[in-house]
Amino acid sequence: MVYQPMTVSTVRDIVDIVKNAMEMSAICIGGLWTYYHFVKGRVFRPRMTLSLKAHSASMLPSEYIVCSVQVSNIGLSQIRLSQADIAIWSINGIERARLGGATVLSNHGWVEPAAVLSEQIVIPCRIVKSPVLVDLRIVVRSKRWLRRAYRGVAYGTTAIVDCAQDSQKGA
Repeated sequence: MVYQPMTVSTVRDIVDIVKNAMEMSAICIGGLWTYYHFVKGRVFRPRMTLSLKAHSASMLPSEYIVCSVQVSNIGLSQIRLSQADIAIWSINGIERARLGGATVLSNHGWVEPAAVLSEQIVIPCRIVKSPVLVDLRIVVRSKRWLRRAYRGVAYGTTAIVDCAQDSQKGA
């Protein structure tokens, strides 16, 4: 094999191939960034906000926790709800004991873009004189094509209710 020096046209062809490959990759990366940033409404922050307010209500012989849940979709895509639960825990020093719980937002399968879902629920629980922790957990379903490797995203928030103070206010 005989060595042949590179000609100007050969160098120009190699440079054109590298230039075209770089332009194609830049266009693809820019297109993906535009899609996620503008079309899907993802600016790398949560697309759903949760609000949980809770207080105790005493109607002898039972104690109740009244919870107000508000879920809002701040993104541009529909959010599919998989599961939404409230758990009530007694706080006694280090130990936590479950006092009750309920399922919320069971009538809603999804949250539309810029929509707000609200629900108020009364949960019976045992009478305690210590603060209770009210824990809201919502699981969002993933896309069908991601379901095998990616089960979904869980959002959560908590509220603390001091049952002793609330019962003194009511008395």
